[in-house]
Amino acid sequence: MRALRAGGLSAARWLVAISTLPATAASQPSTDERAGVFLSWVRGPSATTCGDASSVQADVSRRLGWSPFTGTPSRSIEVLVLREGTQWRADIQVRSTDGSSLGSRRVTSQAANCDSLAAAAALAIALLIDPDALLDPPPAEPAPSPPGAKPVPDRPVAECPVQEPCPLRVDPAARGSLSVASAGALGLLPEAAFGLALVGEVRALPKLSLLLGAAFLPEKTTNAGGANVAFGLSFLKAGPCRELMSNSEIGLALCASVLVGAMHAVVFDPEPVDVGQRFWWAASGGFRGYWAFARPFTMAADVDLVLPLSRRDNVVSPGGSAPPTSIFEEPALGFMAFIGPGVEF
Repeated sequence: MRALRAGGLSAARWLVAISTLPATAASQPSTDERAGVFLSWVRGPSATTCGDASSVQADVSRRLGWSPFTGTPSRSIEVLVLREGTQWRADIQVRSTDGSSLGSRRVTSQAANCDSLAAAAALAIALLIDPDALLDPPPAEPAPSPPGAKPVPDRPVAECPVQEPCPLRVDPAARGSLSVASAGALGLLPEAAFGLALVGEVRALPKLSLLLGAAFLPEKTTNAGGANVAFGLSFLKAGPCRELMSNSEIGLALCASVLVGAMHAVVFDPEPVDVGQRFWWAASGGFRGYWAFARPFTMAADVDLVLPLSRRDNVVSPGGSAPPTSIFEEPALGFMAFIGPGVEF
């Protein structure tokens, strides 16, 4: 395909990426072969906010300077629009009248809404219909829109030339979620402990989010050394998560957090000497998964390896010449998990 002239793309710089699968020459008719085309524009459940087929037809007609959607169709163009996580995607398939494939394209966008994807898809469809269209001078007046079509305002499709990488930018429509979870810990208290947690996630970049949470693990009792003592734990956690994979329903991320809180000590027997709240902090790392089973409602789960950074050996001193007895020494490594329903916002 010949290079696009600057004059033909003065208002169409790309933010979206068009990845091309092999296409046969039959999918690229010359300018003189202006046969009719049937357009099928299907929006998936996650992409209902995208424009309809009539607006895309109007955009394609404007770019070509003529309408390819009138007359008897000699081929069809099928488009399936989806949203997977933060990415919009349009899969474009060209078929002949007998249903055989003549080529395909894929268009993606990380924008907050579907406008840039619809514009890029219209450009890709126009190139499939007439690959030389954008080499011609633009028409003095826009081509008439089909009856009932929504007007499509002129707008740039990109902020970066296709030859240059776009700079990293923050998506202004940051999304997040909030979950109420059951919490479980192993190795952090004298016995396996179960409690409650509140976990929130805020996403500001396409693949990076901030995880915030709070958890409470009720006291677990130990009778070591003849003493009756209970230990509990409460803490706040914060740290980044890097998305590893996602689609419109499920996702997996790698997270690292800092945990800051207090270890609670309650002594029932013997008479306590040094009890109460003690500062506790730790580092953790692990995986976070989510399942959007019925948006905006989700199910989230976290599995973390916990490294306590303030370890203490809790002892009982019977007095006299008897040596102190250790009743609970905080371990060097523990495990923690959270699972529960949430809501996206």
